[in-house]
Amino acid sequence: MANRKLRREMANRLSVEAAQKSKDARFHSLFDNAPIPIREEDLSGMKRMIDDLTMPDLAALTAYLDQHLEFLDALAKQIVVSNTKRAGIEQNGYAQKQDLLDNVVRTLSPASKRSSG
Repeated sequence: MANRKLRREMANRLSVEAAQKSKDARFHSLFDNAPIPIREEDLSGMKRMIDDLTMPDLAALTAYLDQHLEFLDALAKQIVVSNTKRAGIEQNGYAQKQDLLDNVVRTLSPASKRSSG
Protein backbone atom coordinates (compact mmCIF):
# COMPACT_ATOMS: atom_id res chain seq x y z
CA MET A 1 0.00 0.00 0.00
CA ALA A 2 2.74 2.48 0.97
CA ASN A 3 4.74 1.46 -2.09
CA ARG A 4 1.83 2.16 -4.40
CA LYS A 5 1.23 5.57 -2.78
CA LEU A 6 4.93 6.42 -3.09
CA ARG A 7 4.98 5.39 -6.77
CA ARG A 8 1.90 7.49 -7.46
CA GLU A 9 3.48 10.49 -5.72
CA MET A 10 6.73 10.04 -7.69
CA ALA A 11 4.83 9.74 -10.97
CA ASN A 12 2.85 12.87 -10.13
CA ARG A 13 6.01 14.84 -9.33
CA LEU A 14 7.70 13.68 -12.52
CA SER A 15 4.64 14.76 -14.50
CA VAL A 16 4.63 18.19 -12.85
CA GLU A 17 8.36 18.62 -13.51
CA ALA A 18 7.95 17.62 -17.16
CA ALA A 19 5.09 20.10 -17.59
CA GLN A 20 7.19 22.86 -16.02
CA LYS A 21 10.14 22.07 -18.28
CA SER A 22 7.83 22.28 -21.28
CA LYS A 23 6.48 25.67 -20.14
CA ASP A 24 10.02 26.95 -19.53
CA ALA A 25 11.15 25.78 -22.97
CA ARG A 26 8.17 27.50 -24.61
CA PHE A 27 8.86 30.75 -22.74
CA HIS A 28 12.54 30.69 -23.70
CA SER A 29 11.64 30.00 -27.32
CA LEU A 30 9.21 32.94 -27.38
CA PHE A 31 11.75 35.18 -25.63
CA ASP A 32 14.66 34.23 -27.89
CA ASN A 33 12.74 34.40 -31.15
CA ALA A 34 10.62 37.51 -30.63
CA PRO A 35 11.22 39.96 -33.50
CA ILE A 36 11.94 42.87 -31.15
CA PRO A 37 14.86 43.41 -28.76
CA ILE A 38 13.97 42.36 -25.22
CA ARG A 39 16.23 42.17 -22.21
CA GLU A 40 15.68 40.93 -18.70
CA GLU A 41 16.92 43.33 -16.05
CA ASP A 42 17.32 43.18 -12.30
CA LEU A 43 16.44 46.58 -10.86
CA SER A 44 16.38 45.49 -7.22
CA GLY A 45 19.49 47.56 -6.44
CA MET A 46 17.70 50.66 -7.69
CA LYS A 47 14.66 49.83 -5.57
CA ARG A 48 16.78 49.42 -2.45
CA MET A 49 18.40 52.82 -3.01
CA ILE A 50 15.03 54.50 -3.52
CA ASP A 51 13.53 52.74 -0.50
CA ASP A 52 16.46 53.95 1.62
CA LEU A 53 15.46 57.55 0.85
CA THR A 54 12.19 57.11 2.77
CA MET A 55 10.34 59.77 0.79
CA PRO A 56 6.79 60.50 1.99
CA ASP A 57 5.26 60.57 -1.50
CA LEU A 58 5.94 60.68 -5.23
CA ALA A 59 6.10 64.48 -5.33
CA ALA A 60 8.88 64.50 -2.71
CA LEU A 61 10.77 61.78 -4.58
CA THR A 62 10.44 63.68 -7.87
CA ALA A 63 11.71 66.89 -6.24
CA TYR A 64 14.64 65.00 -4.71
CA LEU A 65 15.58 63.43 -8.04
CA ASP A 66 15.39 66.80 -9.81
CA GLN A 67 17.79 68.28 -7.23
CA HIS A 68 20.19 65.32 -7.00
CA LEU A 69 21.15 64.29 -10.52
CA GLU A 70 24.14 62.37 -9.16
CA PHE A 71 21.65 60.06 -7.43
CA LEU A 72 20.12 59.24 -10.82
CA ASP A 73 23.57 58.31 -12.12
CA ALA A 74 24.09 56.07 -9.09
CA LEU A 75 20.69 54.46 -9.74
CA ALA A 76 21.57 53.76 -13.38
CA LYS A 77 24.73 51.96 -12.29
CA GLN A 78 22.56 49.51 -10.33
CA ILE A 79 21.01 48.08 -13.51
CA VAL A 80 21.93 44.44 -13.98
CA VAL A 81 21.05 42.88 -17.33
CA SER A 82 20.68 39.16 -16.76
CA ASN A 83 19.48 38.11 -20.18
CA THR A 84 18.82 39.41 -23.66
CA LYS A 85 17.65 37.90 -26.90
CA ARG A 86 19.11 37.58 -30.36
CA ALA A 87 17.37 40.67 -31.79
CA GLY A 88 18.91 42.83 -29.07
CA ILE A 89 22.35 41.40 -29.62
CA GLU A 90 22.13 41.95 -33.38
CA GLN A 91 20.58 45.43 -33.07
CA ASN A 92 23.45 46.55 -30.84
CA GLY A 93 26.08 45.06 -33.14
CA TYR A 94 27.50 42.48 -30.74
CA ALA A 95 28.80 39.08 -31.79
CA GLN A 96 27.46 37.28 -28.73
CA LYS A 97 25.16 37.77 -25.76
CA GLN A 98 27.92 38.15 -23.16
CA ASP A 99 29.35 41.13 -25.06
CA LEU A 100 26.05 42.98 -24.69
CA LEU A 101 25.64 41.97 -21.05
CA ASP A 102 29.15 43.23 -20.26
CA ASN A 103 28.67 46.54 -22.07
CA VAL A 104 25.08 47.55 -21.34
CA VAL A 105 24.69 51.31 -21.05
CA ARG A 106 24.43 52.30 -17.43
CA THR A 107 24.51 56.05 -17.95
CA LEU A 108 21.63 58.43 -18.49
CA SER A 109 21.38 61.19 -21.05
CA PRO A 110 20.76 64.72 -19.72
CA ALA A 111 17.24 64.66 -21.24
CA SER A 112 16.36 61.45 -19.39
CA LYS A 113 17.19 63.11 -16.06
CA ARG A 114 14.36 65.61 -16.27
CA SER A 115 11.17 64.57 -14.55
CA SER A 116 9.02 66.95 -16.56
CA GLY A 117 8.73 67.26 -20.35
